[in-house]
Amino acid sequence: RSHMADSLAALPPAKRGDAGFFIGNMIQTCISDDVEAAKAVNRKTITHYALLPNGLLLFGSELKSLLLHPELRRDFDPLAIEEYLALGYIPEPRTIYASAAKLPPAHCLAIRRGEPVAKSRAYWDVRFSLDNPISERDAQIEIQADQTATHDVQYNPR
Repeated sequence: RSHMADSLAALPPAKRGDAGFFIGNMIQTCISDDVEAAKAVNRKTITHYALLPNGLLLFGSELKSLLLHPELRRDFDPLAIEEYLALGYIPEPRTIYASAAKLPPAHCLAIRRGEPVAKSRAYWDVRFSLDNPISERDAQIEIQADQTATHDVQYNPR
């Protein structure tokens, strides 16, 4: 089922007739950090983006989707290469290309026409506290249960 009519109905009438307004290749998208849930309903999470010098915003679920655009610069980011060699991966928000970025987990990004791309902001974070009400004995029981659950399979070389 297409929601295009509903989406367009939400636009102000002046915007619908604006020659500078364009919706192209519009697909249903799940913007979420729950990748497995998105896959289950055949949706992908938008994580990669780039703002071209001409003001065009590219975005997609994978870096390779941005590479389809001929104007995306393919200059390598030297810090990303350094991070890859040191860590074995490139942490967000960097990508191998200096002109593209990746949203970190549990972050969102607001982009407004005519304004520079703002920094992403966290919308959720795990909170750790040292004032955990669990007793030492209960913690030991939990640890033992976890160890038992993870070590049920034993390797017996012959």
